Amino acid sequence: EVAESYVNGETDKIILIHNGYVNMITQEIREDQVLPVDSSKLVLDAVSTSELEVEPDDDDTLLDALVKRYIEYTMYYSLIDSLAAEHSARMQAMDAATSNAKEMVKELTVKYNKARQEAITTELIEIISGVESMK
Repeated sequence: EVAESYVNGETDKIILIHNGYVNMITQEIREDQVLPVDSSKLVLDAVSTSELEVEPDDDDTLLDALVKRYIEYTMYYSLIDSLAAEHSARMQAMDAATSNAKEMVKELTVKYNKARQEAITTELIEIISGVESMK
């Protein structure tokens, strides 16, 4: 739909905004102008040495087909980039949750051991007091 609306002249610009993967720690919001193509990113000095003839001969038909494929590719790449960023963020969140859970287990183990030790000490004091009172 997006490609056809651009090719038909219904849309004059296509901008794609998505999450972008930078590295395992960093993700960023990216804004890519899909169409019209930014001419500063094009290689203008490219020389074709191909002897192949391109069909169809109609340049507009070929350009329309290429524009559609370009939009599809760009959207697919953005989807993959966004998924990589999402998985990275989820992995970071799970790693932080695991670290927090381990820390909580350590703290609770210390509290449990202190409470157990206090209960044993109280029981021993009661036994010793009982023995002393029997004398």
